[in-house]
Amino acid sequence: MTPYRPLAHALLLALGLGLALPATQASAASASTRVYDRAAIERSGAATLAEFLRGLPQLPFGVGRSGIESEPFAQADYPGLGANRTQVLIDGRPMPQMATGVGGANLATIPLALVERVEIIPTASLAVQGSGAAGGAINLVLRRVADGGALAIGASEPQGAAGAQQQAAAFLGWRGERGGIQVGLAGERSEALPARERPGGLAFGSTFANNFMAAAGSASYYYYPSGLLRHPVHGAAVPGGCIGPGFSLVGSGPSTYCRYDLSLLATAEPELRSAGLGAHADFEISEGLAGFVDGWFGRARSEGREQPRIPFDLQLVPGSLNLIPISPDSPNHPANRFPGMGYDASRPVFLRHRFVASGALREGGEERAHSLRAGLRGNLDAIDWTFALAHAQSRLEDRSDGLLSGARAAAAIASGQYDIYAPYANSAQLVDSFFVDASRDAHTREQGTELAATSRFGDFAGGSATWHAAAEYRRETLGVDDTRPQIPTIIRDGDREHAGVGGELRIPFHERASVGLAARHDRYDGVGGTSSGSLDLRWEPGGGWWLQADAMQGFVAPRLAEDLLRTGPAFHSIVYSTHLAPVCTPPQPFPLQPCALYTREHFIDNPDLQSERHRRWRVELGWAPAESFTASLAWFDHAIDDRIQQISATALVQCAVGLRRDCPDGISFLPLALGEPDPRLGLGVQLDPIAHIEEALLQRGYANFGSLDLRGAELRLSARRELRDFGSLEARFDAVYLDTRRTDGPCGVFDECLGNPGLPRVRALLDLAWTRGDFALGWQLRHTGGTSSTAGVNPQDGYDGPAQLPSWTVHDAQLRWHAPWQAEIAFGLRNLFDRAPVVDPADPSGEGHDLALYEGAGRTTYLQYRQAW
Repeated sequence: MTPYRPLAHALLLALGLGLALPATQASAASASTRVYDRAAIERSGAATLAEFLRGLPQLPFGVGRSGIESEPFAQADYPGLGANRTQVLIDGRPMPQMATGVGGANLATIPLALVERVEIIPTASLAVQGSGAAGGAINLVLRRVADGGALAIGASEPQGAAGAQQQAAAFLGWRGERGGIQVGLAGERSEALPARERPGGLAFGSTFANNFMAAAGSASYYYYPSGLLRHPVHGAAVPGGCIGPGFSLVGSGPSTYCRYDLSLLATAEPELRSAGLGAHADFEISEGLAGFVDGWFGRARSEGREQPRIPFDLQLVPGSLNLIPISPDSPNHPANRFPGMGYDASRPVFLRHRFVASGALREGGEERAHSLRAGLRGNLDAIDWTFALAHAQSRLEDRSDGLLSGARAAAAIASGQYDIYAPYANSAQLVDSFFVDASRDAHTREQGTELAATSRFGDFAGGSATWHAAAEYRRETLGVDDTRPQIPTIIRDGDREHAGVGGELRIPFHERASVGLAARHDRYDGVGGTSSGSLDLRWEPGGGWWLQADAMQGFVAPRLAEDLLRTGPAFHSIVYSTHLAPVCTPPQPFPLQPCALYTREHFIDNPDLQSERHRRWRVELGWAPAESFTASLAWFDHAIDDRIQQISATALVQCAVGLRRDCPDGISFLPLALGEPDPRLGLGVQLDPIAHIEEALLQRGYANFGSLDLRGAELRLSARRELRDFGSLEARFDAVYLDTRRTDGPCGVFDECLGNPGLPRVRALLDLAWTRGDFALGWQLRHTGGTSSTAGVNPQDGYDGPAQLPSWTVHDAQLRWHAPWQAEIAFGLRNLFDRAPVVDPADPSGEGHDLALYEGAGRTTYLQYRQAW
């Protein structure tokens, strides 16, 4: 069977259901918003919001989530421009950005049981949602019980693996003559899924086990690693040091090396706990005037473990990141430990070492987010208005227990205090001395006011026109206290002000056509003001047909972590460029000294940083010949220019000397006399044109350069058929095909181009529901197209498998019973045929499969119960 045959079968089935319907009078044309109601959510059997959204084709690259690094997060990517450009709304208002300020909302803080429906909005309101929704928005409408209450519980259990899930929720509502209050509370838990228990799991071997690497270069300049050591007998393996659980010797003679199984201790997915509270209250003050309070609180906690490792705080010589140099005079040098065995006593070696004696590295954290809006709404002279005070905040406390300092470990190895040939023989006291504090406390906060008004004006051929206006002011704050050893050291903190005003018009100039106009101006005190505008046209010629087209020119403001960057401590690096020494021909993979520029790098707040420019157009053709059938096909095109990216040191130097074309504006040669960073000078590098070797000051950070293009099509079919004595059948088919996702330059393995790892061209969902009396049977088919492998990235791991990975199609089934005591009971199976995730044997991350696209628990049985009163 070809990979796309299930997709073709689903399409033919959906079309057949539609064509079998009678052509009765046309219904009102459907809006472009895609709505997944509570029935669809429950029919999916998903236990978390991330799990449900991961199955929607409108999110072509899935939903990122916690992996072996165990941070409590889940981020959606809609429409495919990146999670940091995805606007997530709760009841129409933006969620706060993740506490680290990198952009995007943390969906893990919202339990799925709190959500009444999910709305995928391709053309969100420019006036209300602002520029953050330029690419569209995901709106989460919270569940509320108007009067009464409801309880819901659920549990799911994977077959033959850990990772069980539990959910519980309660809702209460009261409505009186002058107001009401509604409260919902929910919690969910997903148990940790060990890497070894994941279906289709991968015993991933890493050469960061206990291996020597040879040293190239010379003492007059410096030594650098040049590949695995090829000793005639032991190869690269440390003699006697490749013994213990998870270790194995591979190859023979000079090709021998040591491997360590990364799945031995690690959790493929950490334990994740989420809890949420949603509340709404409204009260009538007088005729035409009412008050309201809306709020929600969410929390996500995670805990997982990983194989022991050293952090990125060790780069004693170029190219030796996380490698430990062992000099010829060290007791741990193999020529000193095994004299006469053929080891070269005149040259150092580099060590790839897994510090197994330290035990597992335990990671996790907690993120708390909340939003509160309180205000007044009323009507004045036929104008409906709303005024609100708003406050939103997100805070993350992240930790790593058992993280080792590479610098401390390197010192103990160099002195011989730590024995690399017998890792388990080292004392616990010595190993414990390598541990470092590794935590992060970050928060983002937004406070401000909002004002909105809407009314009708004028009579046109198609009815009354409407206008809508909105204004907002807010102060955004970011603070990050990070003690994790890392390269480079970046300081992100501060606050900024943002003000925006916008308006929209909808004019039904013809009985079958209308036009919409929108404009908005936003101003950030850090990057200045930017204007946006949009135009849309809707035409309904009759017979159930409609055509809707819209175009937008907008922007994406810098994320807090990009805009609120502060100059931090310098770190040293080496930039290679033959331009610095034209007669030098550097060997691969590391150039020799005459080609090198020594730098002291500082990250600065780039004064030339501006917003990204975003252009979008979308055309949708639809047909609804009957209330029970709708079909639509949409074409869309997005273009991001002046992308905000972090420029590397090498690219910065190449841009300064004219060796690179895709460069940001504002790069300059810094004065040679400049000893300390000066952010007012912008991005730049000190460069003495007559020097071959020097130490230079380099200022880099975020800048505007490059572009991102996204183009594709979306198909939607929905049908309902009454089967007389056999009940009714509903079908829905959604599919997205991406034609282009292109960034600057050629598409390499790690470039953001379609078909590369994690970027499928096709996503589809078929949802069938058959109802008869109190019983309902649901069937869902979820399809993800094939991608390429990362084969060739780690050739030393010996992988020579296929370069292409297959598509992934899973089936879900559910039986639901509406009990006579106002209850519902559902039993179902997700991944009915136990389809394993698509595993990439060459994946260098150790995850094995793409967590954003595939589920790793295999066939999962679940039970749901809901009681109302």
